[in-house]
Amino acid sequence: MGDVAARVSARGDWLGLDAFPRIDERFESALRRARSSGAPALVSLTAALDAATDPTALVAAARRAGEQWFCMEQPDRDGSAIAGLGCTRGLEAHGQDRFAAVAAHWRALVAGAILDDHPGPPGSGLIALGGFAFASDGGGSHAWEGFAPASLIVP
Repeated sequence: MGDVAARVSARGDWLGLDAFPRIDERFESALRRARSSGAPALVSLTAALDAATDPTALVAAARRAGEQWFCMEQPDRDGSAIAGLGCTRGLEAHGQDRFAAVAAHWRALVAGAILDDHPGPPGSGLIALGGFAFASDGGGSHAWEGFAPASLIVP
């Protein structure tokens, strides 16, 4: 993890140079939309990482104390890994309709977002990470404290 932290802080080239013009373009679009509507605009950008970059190590090295984060690795699926840092939006719901409520919030969020058209592997692009309790009122153990029965973050 030390090597990843050094790469992030020292050079900042882990993202890839091809992503920076697209970042500028998406942010300009979001800024125009936000200024005209008076509402915040969400931007999502997809960028290929160097194969040696470990998403979990990158997030662990970059996160601040108390910042929300999520990592899931599946080494048996071609080394698949998803990592998210921070929370631009939280999607939470309670009760029997929690799945439908979170799905409706997600569809509305995606419909209003400025999305990148850059192709990426499955799971890339705008994502919501988290989980759902089996019980409509949530988990009863201490480990589930602080989580709604439906709790997703959009990093």
